[in-house]
Amino acid sequence: MVRHGDAGKQRSTKVIDSEFAFYGPVGFDIGALWGNYVIAAARSLALGDESRAAWCLALIEETWDAFAREFTALWPSVRDPRVFRDWTREAYLTKVQTDAWGFAAAKAARRVVGLAKVTDIETLEEPLRVGAARGVLHASRLMATERHLSADTSYFQERITNVLADACTFGLAEPATLLMSPTRRNNGEGPHGY
Repeated sequence: MVRHGDAGKQRSTKVIDSEFAFYGPVGFDIGALWGNYVIAAARSLALGDESRAAWCLALIEETWDAFAREFTALWPSVRDPRVFRDWTREAYLTKVQTDAWGFAAAKAARRVVGLAKVTDIETLEEPLRVGAARGVLHASRLMATERHLSADTSYFQERITNVLADACTFGLAEPATLLMSPTRRNNGEGPHGY
């Protein structure tokens, strides 16, 4: 097995899963992280660990803020001010974020319905697994369909929290209510919120 930094220490190097390697949009990497955060949050909610779920979803904003801050700090050293103005940077960051939401949706949904299922969901007991998977799919639909509506990551964090909480607790005897406002609590009518 070759890891980063091991290439010079091996007699030979073999590339495996090369079909997954590509050069592409920056938003893919960020979206892959966000999709995994949503999956981890769904598992946590299904297991009743609301504080861990909140932490997982807070990572979305932390990741974006760190990326945008570093990108903005590096911008003056890599751009030609005659061609690329500050508004260009802001427009590019908005595009990266919009792309990231789309990739997050695809990543999360693929890990629930695709062949490469994620153990965070698959190892849950049946009723919990169904709710968590439903939550991930609903959150994926939300991220895909609303990604152009807001550049505010806290908007998505709140919406995803509510969608996951509704889906993960639907049909369970004691629904998790701490993450939901009183108007968002599941009242037995089914998942709602969008």
